[in-house]
Amino acid sequence: LRYGIPDFKLEKWVLDRRIKILETGTGYLNVRLEPSLTGGIIKQVNTGEVFESAVSENGWYQIEYEIGYKGWVNGDYVEIVNRL
Repeated sequence: LRYGIPDFKLEKWVLDRRIKILETGTGYLNVRLEPSLTGGIIKQVNTGEVFESAVSENGWYQIEYEIGYKGWVNGDYVEIVNRL
């Protein structure tokens, strides 16, 4: 039980959440190692791309930008496009 939700329901919600990268003015959004503007940039993703997002923290979303590779994007530039 986490956050008052049985684990199996939370995991289902987590797996079904997808986010879309919104326009940034540069055509890309930095993916960072930590959920912070001071986190190192590890990748750039294009606006309009959609990713699975398993975790959010303080306005940041963790995405899997390649199979097995995860990083954080600023929530000011994403839109949740589907979830339970």
